[in-house]
Amino acid sequence: MPLPQSKNNKSKAPSLYDIYKFIYKREHQIKFSRKETL
Repeated sequence: MPLPQSKNNKSKAPSLYDIYKFIYKREHQIKFSRKETL
């Protein structure tokens, strides 16, 4: 797993892009699990 490149920009808080990716991944996993249950 590659290291986050947020150190170059702002290491205080995660960027909006990282947050968006995290939310997108979570929602995608939820949809996946729902498909498996159906």
